Parts: sequence; C-alpha cells; structure tokens
Amino acid sequence: MRTIKIQKNICASVLLTSVVVALSGCQQKSTSVKTSHEQALAATNTTIYVQASEGSYNHQAVSLLSKEEGKSNIQYSFAGTPLNTFAEAANANTEAFVALRNDIIPGHFVAATIDAFKYYKPKAVTGGVNLPIEMCLLRTKASIDKGVPLKRIASHPAALAQINHWKANKDLTELPLPEGTAAAARDVANGTLSADTGAIGACMLDQLYPALTVVERNIQDSDNNHTFFGRLTVEKRPEVVSEAEAKQALAKVVKQAKQQTPVSLL
Repeated sequence: MRTIKIQKNICASVLLTSVVVALSGCQQKSTSVKTSHEQALAATNTTIYVQASEGSYNHQAVSLLSKEEGKSNIQYSFAGTPLNTFAEAANANTEAFVALRNDIIPGHFVAATIDAFKYYKPKAVTGGVNLPIEMCLLRTKASIDKGVPLKRIASHPAALAQINHWKANKDLTELPLPEGTAAAARDVANGTLSADTGAIGACMLDQLYPALTVVERNIQDSDNNHTFFGRLTVEKRPEVVSEAEAKQALAKVVKQAKQQTPVSLL
C-alpha cells in the first residue's frame, strides 16, 4: 500500500469515523425546565458553532438534531477543532456542537474534546445525537462516465484507517488530508485531485458537491459504527485544568447529553 502525505497549514478537524456510544434500551427525551440562560440563548441566537467543516459527520449530526427539534432558522458556523469551536461559541455567547465519545479509540472519549475542556467549562448541555457512521466512496460523475479507473483515495487519515477490509487487495495510493473528509470531497469535485481519485467520507457530500456521486456505500470496517455528539454552552476557565479534571467534565457532559437526546436520535 502506498501512502502520499499532503501537508496543509489549516486547522485539522477531528474526524470521528468510528464509533461511539453503544446505547441499550430507550431513553425518554428530557422534560427538564430550561434555565433563563438557555431561554435567552434561544431567543437571541440562531448560530451554532460546529466542530469540523461543512459536509462533515458533525454537520450531518447537528442537522439531524435541528430537524428533529423543528428548528429551521439555525445557522451553522464551522470552526475546525473542538477547542476553536468552544472559543468561538463562548465569544459569541451561543452554543457549540462537538464530538464527545468514540467506542473504538482508546479510552473512548475524544482526545481533542478532552483538550478543549481543559480550557473551557461546560455551562448548559442542551442536546445530543448518536450518529451511525456510514462511510462512502465518492467520485466525479465525469470520471465514472468516462470509465476512468480508480487509482487513488483521499480522506482524513482516521477515515483511511477505518476502511481496511474494503482496501484489501486493492492497489490504491492513499492521500491523507488532515483538513478532513469534506476537504477531500471538495478537491476531488473541483479537479484539484486527478480524475482517478475517489474521496472517502459521508454520503451527504454529494449534496454539497453536485459534481460527485456515491459509488459505494458502507465501506467502513465496523458495522457498529457510531459517534456521539453533544450541543452545549461553555465559558473560559480562569485557569487551565488537568487532563483528569477535563475528562471528568467530559464524562458529565456525555451523561447529560444522553438525557437531552431525542429518542429518535439515540
């Protein structure tokens, strides 16, 4: 297997291609009364700062949550890493949406989100989504119509590491893009990458880039592949806390987010 490293000076979004919370049974949607802080946010803010980029799994998850809640006026501002997402949301006094937990990674909690909680303290947790991750191969419609053979695949490194079974016995060159899966789809769609290249990522990327079409679905290694996301407000800590304290904060947020997750999104 050949690998080509592509370096870009852009804040890498954390792709969670595998994973997350294996939940048993049904939980009822929380009926707790919103605080005055939450009510004020709902009345004045329609922007949510979202980890990663447009077309990412984070985008897919937050869109599902907004749709389930019947919120059609929400604007999304994509902020890259969890730390930057928290910073932007805190500065704007609005909500952040980040990946929280992953069943496959060691320790399960998302390392980049742990790091963000060292600097930011959770205030109110307002929602969650347990998203099944379906990984797809996308190529340009033109390359398919012309019968161009697939020779290269581009995606976030974590995504490329989660399709080993599919890659087996295929002589494909891998193009790791730290920017993420959406960046890979963009570069394939606009011709930055050659016509013999396919992008690995969310199936919804063909909606973001009409030049693309989904060639293969469900190519991820794990059939039980989920990521659990949370929506919350945060504030900057007066002092940076330890990793252990940040993990405790994240664990509490996960518990609260599950309680705030609509039954249909568990």
